Amino acid sequence: MIAFVGAGAVDLGLLPTRATKLLGQAARIVVEPALHAELVARELASAAAVIEVAEAGQGSFGAPEGELSVRLVRGEVMRRAAGEVRAARRAGHEVEVLPAISDEGAAAAFGGVELGTSARGGQRLVHPGTARQRIGETSEEDAGDAVWLPGAPDPELRWFDTRPLFGKRVLVTRARQQAADFCTLLESRGAEPVVAPAIEIHPPDDLAPLAASVRDLAAGGYDVVAFTSANGVDAFGAELARQGRDARVFGGARIAVIGPGTGKALGRLGLRADIVAPEHVGESLADAIIADRADAASSATRRVLLPRAKVARDVAPERLRAAGFTVDVVPAYETRSPAAAEFAAVASALSGGRIDAVTFTSTSTVTHLLAALGADAAARLERTVVASIGPITTAACQAAGVRVDVTAGVYTISGLTGSLERHFLAVDNRDTRRRS
Repeated sequence: MIAFVGAGAVDLGLLPTRATKLLGQAARIVVEPALHAELVARELASAAAVIEVAEAGQGSFGAPEGELSVRLVRGEVMRRAAGEVRAARRAGHEVEVLPAISDEGAAAAFGGVELGTSARGGQRLVHPGTARQRIGETSEEDAGDAVWLPGAPDPELRWFDTRPLFGKRVLVTRARQQAADFCTLLESRGAEPVVAPAIEIHPPDDLAPLAASVRDLAAGGYDVVAFTSANGVDAFGAELARQGRDARVFGGARIAVIGPGTGKALGRLGLRADIVAPEHVGESLADAIIADRADAASSATRRVLLPRAKVARDVAPERLRAAGFTVDVVPAYETRSPAAAEFAAVASALSGGRIDAVTFTSTSTVTHLLAALGADAAARLERTVVASIGPITTAACQAAGVRVDVTAGVYTISGLTGSLERHFLAVDNRDTRRRS
């Protein structure tokens, strides 16, 4: 079957449930170039799906019998891809069409206009449903992104462009596997996320130590397994799968984690943390493990396995060893910088002041983004707000000569987003006072 899906005048986050389900089941997805990056960032496609890029009207379909293909276009299917639907039917394919939200309905909803009560007028809504949305007369270059408003905006109905981060373009530097949740949160607050993963996650060069640690755990050799990131959990889970094992290898071992994201990753393995660090730093994790083991029946039950990045801070293992624990630090994955060429557009946007904020969620995102931007990286960041997830990441920025404007008080992406909101609100209030 071939499903033709229209994305309408708004972002992919407003696709119908049926469309999202089909994208997750598809063996093949043909997507317009303008939607490609957004589709990948949202991870709507299943890992097995083959994604092809083609302009509307240029897609071709030859899906094997029994496989599902999805054709995703920006706008209404019957306006932009009717020829493809006809071709698919003529070729004997079963077809399903999922229409988009209408342009008029989207414009009214995002512009704060009550339908059916006002005359059309001469205003247009440009870039509806995005952080670049604005209302008024439009230039010729914007005409393709403009939708006529069916009436004048109502201040009481305007909601989309009054959100706390509306209009802000925020650079997300997390690894691509972890960017989706952050992007969704930023979009819910009105921002336009610009996904530019500063780190790539790879298996370590030598998997033997990780494999041996799994076998030792299965044999009852560890009392605590501590995870400092979702990447560590995912890498450990991948090793379990390679060995044909599952969550039973943990046996009676206690599981300790930093942060809600790490706990969520554990859930994918069917596990729940016994020990959760109250703060998102290694010191807090070590202290939580020490406190948990203080009531252990025997001092011998103090062997800790710590699967983590190949290069990371040593504060947690050192703190545990100082308290009498035996700690095995095992490389579960490593982070690498992307090719500098991939950041040419980001570098240009930063230099041109087209990025309102850059977010750093770990010391590795700092290190690798600066490496990707090159020798003048710190200078490029002078024209934007730099936001850090916590004091350790802030210290890494400052050590590299990067000014930090925002440091989250709660060391999570939610805490970082809230701190960014408060920063921009303070700036807006200050500017308002100056104008008055």
